[in-house]
Amino acid sequence: MIDEVTSALAELLRVRGGDPDWVAISSLDAGTALTPHQIHLCLCGITEHPYLRNAPLTGPPGRLQRPPLGLRLTYVVTGPGFQPLELQARLGRVAQIFHSVPSLGPDDLGPGLASRLRRLTVRLLDLPLTDRTALWSAHGRPMQLALYYEADMALTHPPEQEDVEFLLKPRVTVLESVP
Repeated sequence: MIDEVTSALAELLRVRGGDPDWVAISSLDAGTALTPHQIHLCLCGITEHPYLRNAPLTGPPGRLQRPPLGLRLTYVVTGPGFQPLELQARLGRVAQIFHSVPSLGPDDLGPGLASRLRRLTVRLLDLPLTDRTALWSAHGRPMQLALYYEADMALTHPPEQEDVEFLLKPRVTVLESVP
């Protein structure tokens, strides 16, 4: 599912950017080569969505189930090998595309993903300099000019999901009197 979201974001950039070869899906890991003169979409973090973490169980009494899983994916978008002004122009193009399509719908997600995902919202992330430095250092790469994005995904309940039994048994404490 996560790989399909990454592919959907890359496809959105390719289609809206007018060039099928200008965006690549990559990893920031030091052992992975980033192709020069391409914009790279790199997943660098996966967390549970904080607003959905404590959502109540849903369903009829006695047949409760967890709400849909909500994940927050963090991406780095960068482009090695470009001259500084060209890189700025390309990153500007990425920023404009994600700004003009802040939420991906069924047409942008494709039929397979759209049936399992309620929505995909993309937001520019303002990482402090210390966090950016730590991110690049953790991956063994020198820091580069980049954009940072969060993509919030909320899954729908899969049709084949089993209901979860949730039984509440009252606890009764009996106090005996001592003679």
